[in-house]
Amino acid sequence: MQGWKNRAFWLLENIEEASGAVILFLMVLLAFANVLTRYLIEYPLAFTEELETNAFVIITLLGISAGIKRDAHIRVLFLVKRFPPVLRKILEFIAVILSFVLFATLFYESLGQLSDEISLQITTSSLNIPEWIYIAFIPLLTLLILFRIIQSAIRSYK
Repeated sequence: MQGWKNRAFWLLENIEEASGAVILFLMVLLAFANVLTRYLIEYPLAFTEELETNAFVIITLLGISAGIKRDAHIRVLFLVKRFPPVLRKILEFIAVILSFVLFATLFYESLGQLSDEISLQITTSSLNIPEWIYIAFIPLLTLLILFRIIQSAIRSYK
């Protein structure tokens, strides 16, 4: 029982990496299937582009979340190291606030887009499924990013 709990906790703590690995694997399979069909029967699978494009957006948001979780954000260390510690903390706080505002705005705007997609009943061109299915991942993953920003800020200010 304890081993199951440890695996479940690991999966929750590393949800970005696990999900990203699965999605990337599926993207490779789709691309490979598309290449095979293009050369064997001379007709590409049109729906693979739709799935891969949307998977790319999802994997990008997962990567942002994983990067924030690991404090792997971009900074100009040459400049940052030359600031006094107090100013460095202030600048880090400003960066956290700006990051939070950016992704809170993305969350808000993506909810509006999701609402529009649902109300307009737009479907995708290749698979003819509701477009909102793809759009729904944006606010969900943005919430995960916001959680990771808060988590990172708490960890850095302890």
